Parts: sequence; C-alpha cells; structure tokens
Amino acid sequence: MSDDELDDLKADPKRFFNFVYGGRFGNLPGTDDGYNYRGRGPFQLTFKDNYRKIGEMIGEDLVANPDLVNDPEIGAKTVVAYIRARYDGSGWEAMKHCVGYNTADIAARKDELRDQFLASREFA
Repeated sequence: MSDDELDDLKADPKRFFNFVYGGRFGNLPGTDDGYNYRGRGPFQLTFKDNYRKIGEMIGEDLVANPDLVNDPEIGAKTVVAYIRARYDGSGWEAMKHCVGYNTADIAARKDELRDQFLASREFA
C-alpha cells in the first residue's frame, strides 16, 4: 500500500478499523465488525470474540453494546475478567504476557512501572 493509499485509509476510521481488524477473531469479513469491536476501555478490548467472552464473564451484552466497555465500572470489570481468563498465576512474566503486546521495549517499560509501583509501597 502506498503512503497516499494509507493516508486515505486512515482518514476514514470505519474503513481503517475494518481493514485492520476485519475477518479475525469473530469479526466477520465484509461487515463493520472491525470498527464495531475496535479497542475500547482501560486496556483496549478488541475483537468480537473477546467482547462476547468477556461480556459473558461479567454479565453484560458487550456484543450488542460495545460502548459499555468505556463505562468506568464496566471497563474495570472487563480488565479483571480478561486477566482472570488468561493469567495462570505463575508470576510476573506470565502476568506481563497475558496482557498486551510485548516487544522488548514494551516489556522493559512494564518492568520499570512494576518496579516503581513496588518501590512506592503504596499497597504494602
């Protein structure tokens, strides 16, 4: 894709998200699912399958009402449910990998933030 084509795509959020997320993880190709189930909430819940699974876990129909994820209380519930579904309890490295994308720089930043949190003794 040329830079001009990419700029054109980015200018239309619906087209952009359907292009990036369409046809994967429960998002049906040829629909607006990519746009409808784009990242929302405190940790950017994405994809129809995740909206369905997490919604069932917290007792909310997030597929029919995806914007509910932006509600602070419901958003917090989605984070807890997502982590519970993915974290096996085996320590920091497993926790770090169950939430979000991890390149070397992102993993290092998560480590730095964890170290700052522990040093603060805020919840000791």
